Amino acid sequence: MKTFIIFLCWGFFTLAQAQRAPIDLKSSVVAQEPKCIGITRTVQKEGRSDFWQCVDSWVYDHFSYPQEAFDNGLSAVVWVPFVIDKKGVMSVNKDSIDINVPYNKKEELEKGKYKAIKETSYRIFANFPKVTPAKNKKGKVIAVKGRYPISFEIPKDEHKNPIKGAEGLAKAHEKALAPAVEKKAYRVGKEHLSEKEKIADVGQFFSTTIRNKYHYPPVAIELGISGKVIMKIVVDKEGKISAKAIKGPKELRAGAEKIFTNLPNFVSAIDQYGAPIESTYVIPIKYSFVDE
Repeated sequence: MKTFIIFLCWGFFTLAQAQRAPIDLKSSVVAQEPKCIGITRTVQKEGRSDFWQCVDSWVYDHFSYPQEAFDNGLSAVVWVPFVIDKKGVMSVNKDSIDINVPYNKKEELEKGKYKAIKETSYRIFANFPKVTPAKNKKGKVIAVKGRYPISFEIPKDEHKNPIKGAEGLAKAHEKALAPAVEKKAYRVGKEHLSEKEKIADVGQFFSTTIRNKYHYPPVAIELGISGKVIMKIVVDKEGKISAKAIKGPKELRAGAEKIFTNLPNFVSAIDQYGAPIESTYVIPIKYSFVDE
C-alpha cells in the first residue's frame, strides 16, 4: 500500500509539473497568444501575428549596437529565450541566451568579448512591458515560452569594407530584424524526426559522406603536405548544397571540396518569419600521414 501511495503521489507531482511548464508559443495548445499593452506596432510584416509584430516593434525600437562591439567589428545573431507567465510578465534566463558568431570569431566569444552584445539583448527583453497572458483552447490562462533572434551585423559597402560611424550604426539598426535560421535544414524523408533528431541526422550524414569520399590528393602526398581544411557548406533556399574551402593548404582544398559534390538536396532551413533561408555549416577536415 505504501508503494502504491508513493507512486500515486509521484504521479500527481509530475502532472502538476507538466501543467506548470510553459507551453511553446508555436504549439497548437496555444489558442490565444499574449496581447501587448501600450506598444505601438511600428514594424508590420505580412503573415506575422499581432503578438510577434509587437515583439518585432519593441526590439527594433529599443535596439542599440554596443559601441565597443561595433568598433571592433563584432557581429552575431543572438537568440533570446523568454517566458511569459500567467500574469503576463516576461522573464529571461540570461544564461540561456545563445550567441551565434562566425567561425573565425569563436575564440573571441569564449574570451567574453561579446558580453556587451549579450547584455544589450537581455535588457531589451527584461524590460518588455507586461502583456495580457496567453490562453489555451479551454480559455484558461497559461504560461508560454518562445525565442527571438536579434541580428547584430556590421554593414559593409560595395567593396565589402565595414561602414563606420553614425552611418554604419544606422544601417546596422536597419538589419536588427534580419531573417535568421529558426529551423535548420534537414534531409529529405526525415520529416518525422524531431528537430534535435534532424540535426543529429545531418551531422551523421556529413560524417559518413566524409568517411566514404575522403581522398588524400596525390600532389599533397608527393610534397608531404598535411593540415586541416575548413569547409563552408551552404544549403540554399531550394535545398541545394554547395561547398567551398575557406582555410587550409591550397594543395588539399580541391580534394576536400570534391567530397561534397553531387550530394542530394536537403529540405531548406526556415527563418523566424516562416520563409526558406540559406543556412551554413562549417566543417574541419584533417589530412595527416600515419606517422604524424
